[in-house]
Amino acid sequence: MTFEQTGVNNAGYPIYTRKKEGSAEQAGMSRRKFLLGASAAAGAAAGYGVIQSGVNNERILDEQTELPERDSINKEHAVEVQEAAPKSEAFEAQRLGCQKWWELRYDQVLFVDRQGVPVGDPVPFENFVVKRTRTGKNGQPEEFDYLLSPGKRDANGLLADNIAGEWLRYVKARHARRYGVDADMLRQRNITEEFEKAMQEEDEPELRESITDMLAGGNGVETMCDLVRYYGMNTDKKVRGDEQERTRAQYLQEEIMFHNRVPQVVQDQLRHFIVGLAAQESRFNAGLPKNSATAEGVLQLTDAVRKEHGYPPQKRLSFVQEVDVAGRHFSNIYTRVRYWMKNEMVPQIRNGREVRKNGRVMYEKRDRSQTFSILRGLFPKGQAGEEQWRKYFLTPCMINAYNAGSLIIGSCLHAFVDAHSMEELRELSGEPPGYDLYTAFTHFARACEVNEFTRRYGDDAQAYFLSIAGATQALQ
Repeated sequence: MTFEQTGVNNAGYPIYTRKKEGSAEQAGMSRRKFLLGASAAAGAAAGYGVIQSGVNNERILDEQTELPERDSINKEHAVEVQEAAPKSEAFEAQRLGCQKWWELRYDQVLFVDRQGVPVGDPVPFENFVVKRTRTGKNGQPEEFDYLLSPGKRDANGLLADNIAGEWLRYVKARHARRYGVDADMLRQRNITEEFEKAMQEEDEPELRESITDMLAGGNGVETMCDLVRYYGMNTDKKVRGDEQERTRAQYLQEEIMFHNRVPQVVQDQLRHFIVGLAAQESRFNAGLPKNSATAEGVLQLTDAVRKEHGYPPQKRLSFVQEVDVAGRHFSNIYTRVRYWMKNEMVPQIRNGREVRKNGRVMYEKRDRSQTFSILRGLFPKGQAGEEQWRKYFLTPCMINAYNAGSLIIGSCLHAFVDAHSMEELRELSGEPPGYDLYTAFTHFARACEVNEFTRRYGDDAQAYFLSIAGATQALQ
């Protein structure tokens, strides 16, 4: 099965249509080992006085965060913002590393530095003949030719197991010499396991056929973007119940709706990144099994999020229902992230000791409005500055909270502000400020161990928005 691009939607994403038998071949379309684990959490909500350590903070709600009736939901679709982005060199360099991963072929390795910035071009899987030394029959050392291979191949031509360690070490050292860097700083990325899983999709024979065709020299699935297009932009996979018969990517971007309290620039940005978010969460594969975090579906909504919006946890949502819940969920996240930027959970102290109940630390809310004021003050005053703040910092924090939880994002932000002087924060922001402040925050949060909430922010959370931004650019 092959596909051809037959147009683009109103956001510039390509639309792929299945080719008829006998037509000229073009385009191709592959699933990963959940690089970022999809917790899809909401975070704790505003106004709750005391919580226990270890409880599910995503389930703490109050009246302030409940959505009103459906007719108050904003149904206006976004207008794409065209202005040039402010200073975001660090963000763009790291985003490029993620983009190249989405564009990586099944038979390549990409090397990045410790910050995720790509170092050189991807390296193809190829054999190398190197000189090795062994002891000859006469007891003297002798040289011989030694074949280095990426690994054993299966019947289809894919690597049967992980990349061979000795081949990877050789290529890594060779790559480091070529680009004049320390080999120890290089990290490798590949999509070998993704293709192994894709070939095991028994309910997707056309996907397996496309990969097989590619391996035989035809035009089929060969990159991660191809897999997203297969599931999300394939007109053979129209959204059930949609009278306009749109693809999943089209429907998601055009039909997700947010509460009218969410500023338009935030709505615009969420719609801009929402297809990349779905690509990150599931590759648009609706048939994914529920993972250990109870998340499932294209948007990997957790049991807690589905229950919050009126669906029993055991019910599997249709894609239309998922999109509805995701819009409401992000509307709640807007309120919660801003709330936890202004408030902090701290241990209750009595007689100089932490208060515990059933062995768990008890927490209480403390006003931290200064954190919000400091962060907002790093962006210009007035409406233009407010738009930049919402676009380049608030929205990425919201998307990050979809994965990590709003309370955790807020806790890390308080620690971030506490750890830096105003001069340091201004330097991190750049002039004019862009995504670099958010990027610096995520790297700080990844290593932050101030309290039990900051310790829950890990590598997956740090890379989450970067990977979504990379996917968004790659798909466009």
